[in-house]
Amino acid sequence: DKIAGVAQYFESINVCCQDESRFGLFTRNGRALTAKGIKPVCPYQHKFEYRMTSSGGANNDGVLFQYNPTDSTDSVEINFTGITGNHPGSIPNGSLIQASDGNLYGMTSFGGVNNDGVLFQYNPATTTYTKKLDFAYGTKGAYPQCSLIQASDGNLYGMTDGGGAHGYGVLFQYNLADSTYVDRFDFVWAKNGGDREDL
Repeated sequence: DKIAGVAQYFESINVCCQDESRFGLFTRNGRALTAKGIKPVCPYQHKFEYRMTSSGGANNDGVLFQYNPTDSTDSVEINFTGITGNHPGSIPNGSLIQASDGNLYGMTSFGGVNNDGVLFQYNPATTTYTKKLDFAYGTKGAYPQCSLIQASDGNLYGMTDGGGAHGYGVLFQYNLADSTYVDRFDFVWAKNGGDREDL
């Protein structure tokens, strides 16, 4: 299956290690980390990658899965369920992004209430999937193919391939703080063409 996107997520755990030297541990510039003979406790970050496939899975609607580059293992976290179900959405495209709130965000090209695609949130810490937005052809665009970005204003921005005022897609803003959608621009074929690329 086609891999649609990658996002990295870091989990911190505490690691205890013995100071065998009994001289204490120091940074490269000589700053003491521990006193002589003291066992230091330090954070260790374990990296996972989160990716999507645009088809396959239990419902053939694509999956969101976790990949561990340390041992090359993977596990399916989400089976997309199309129009309804626990994980609405179908045929995810573009990449997942990790936003400033620590959650992963992505889009599917189809599925959701209108079968025009969804914008979703995935919390790796709690393995919780939340549909944040149903795209709607005439009012909110349809069939997103690209990746989201988070701008310096904290909002997410993305594009759709279809829908909007002229039927050729929209550029939209999604506010994470209050879950509001704003149509920023409606594409016109004569000026903007058809297929969209990532922002």
